[in-house]
Amino acid sequence: MNTSHWFHVGRADGRSIAVRTHGHAHKPAVVLSNGIGCTEAFWAHLVDALCTDFWVIEWFYRGHYISEPASDPQAYRVEDLALDLEHILAQLQIETAVFCAFSLGVMVTLAHYRLNPGRHRAMVLISGTYADPFQAMWRGALRPLILATLAVGRRIPRLSRRVLRHGLRSPFAVTIGQRLGFIEANVPRDHCRGYLARLSTIQPQPYLTMMHAMSAFDATEILPRVDVPVRVIAGTHDHMAPLPIMQALADAIPQASLHVIPNASHTLLFTFAAEISAEIRAFLNLTLDATNASGPSPRHDAANAQT
Repeated sequence: MNTSHWFHVGRADGRSIAVRTHGHAHKPAVVLSNGIGCTEAFWAHLVDALCTDFWVIEWFYRGHYISEPASDPQAYRVEDLALDLEHILAQLQIETAVFCAFSLGVMVTLAHYRLNPGRHRAMVLISGTYADPFQAMWRGALRPLILATLAVGRRIPRLSRRVLRHGLRSPFAVTIGQRLGFIEANVPRDHCRGYLARLSTIQPQPYLTMMHAMSAFDATEILPRVDVPVRVIAGTHDHMAPLPIMQALADAIPQASLHVIPNASHTLLFTFAAEISAEIRAFLNLTLDATNASGPSPRHDAANAQT
């Protein structure tokens, strides 16, 4: 049974982050960090696969959906998100956890490791780069255009809101994503349409500022110092996190291994949910003793006090 709790955790800037936990706090903790603009639907299958034997924690980034925006409109760097993650762990009294990350979440997890490596027991890094993602996409050919578009969008938020709302709700949105290679041809269309409809409601200023800030992040120097088991999961057809980048990520981390999913693009958490959940579960079983986890566990009342 999935025992789920929503609550808010305070941040250093006085605003709050929305957090949801699944399962029981005496189990080993698994923290899920999502892609930019992504919803809890991306993790739904994995949550169901893990919540019996693990305490699963997911959260929305600042300015995303029911998480409050930053008090400083420029405070959307990857490092700011890593600080938010540290506040969540401290509030929930989680001393160590497995960090499972998708897309932007890979950057956030690496930034958090830089901040507090002692909290990390293991990592699962899914379809996310360790440096400027726009340089990785199509070998950087569209990077200047993407950054210029983001700059214009941040200056004209009202127009950006309209473009996001109408574009993402278009009946052609999934098809366009497939033509660009971001979405698999066999993606569950209802799941994808539901996500795009939810994304169309996001506030453009935090979203675009965060996206622009991703271009300045670089965790290259962290990778050789990551001293925990890491499973890297990549798709062969992912233009946002190309396979050579994911291979380089796995090669640079001493205890990392790579799992490649043929024909997978950037919506692989929808299209290949069962395979990914099984792969992560197998990795956790090999890496951790889920029934006799070492070290103190966070208490139930740490989460329930915030509900």
